[in-house]
Amino acid sequence: MNLNEDISSLSTEELRQRVDAAVAQIVNPARVKEQLVEQLKTQIRDLEMFINFIQDEVGSPLQTDSGHCECKASGKTGNGSTRPGSSKLPQGNNKEMGKFMKPGKVVLVLAGRYSGRKAVIVKNIDDGTSDRPYSHALVAGIDRYPRKVTAAMGKKKIAKRSKIKSFVKVYNYNHLMPTRYSVDIPLDKTVVNKDVFRDPALKRKARREAKVKFEERYKTGKNKWFFQKLRF
Repeated sequence: MNLNEDISSLSTEELRQRVDAAVAQIVNPARVKEQLVEQLKTQIRDLEMFINFIQDEVGSPLQTDSGHCECKASGKTGNGSTRPGSSKLPQGNNKEMGKFMKPGKVVLVLAGRYSGRKAVIVKNIDDGTSDRPYSHALVAGIDRYPRKVTAAMGKKKIAKRSKIKSFVKVYNYNHLMPTRYSVDIPLDKTVVNKDVFRDPALKRKARREAKVKFEERYKTGKNKWFFQKLRF
């Protein structure tokens, strides 16, 4: 569509055709469809990785080295067969399952203001507390990721684009998706703990502590994947 052309000289039908042609150049349905397909493929790959991780970490707590199942509920030892309807694990065997929610584990936030952000577990509480009677974890994560930098940029611009905005929050396990990755970022537990939520000043100090440690690790060039924004 030629913007220098006098629009008043065009008829209504010609103007409509010109507008449709311009919109078709801006919005490419094939390109949009391709992007959606790529996003779905990425999410499917992430889910497959998560399922494989759960299978590797948890395993089968009732199987012995010989491959036989010790069916304590029925009082018999067999090849994995149990009575119909007895699919539940015997009470007290939950402690044998591997724990994957532990300090240093990288998780994805699934709900709330920071959904889609990466975070690292600072402290996990599997049995809950009096004020939070459910499994939860204290996490420190990245709210705003560092931006792309190039060698042609100046030092001031690189420093500005390398800044990170952090957050510290307590989440229910149901709102966190664990990954197979871990990072060993040494956060000061005396500064980053559950007590910071009682005082806004302590919470700001905890966020500052996480921000400083994240930026230090980012500048070393290690764990680059942790500082990359997810594509969704």
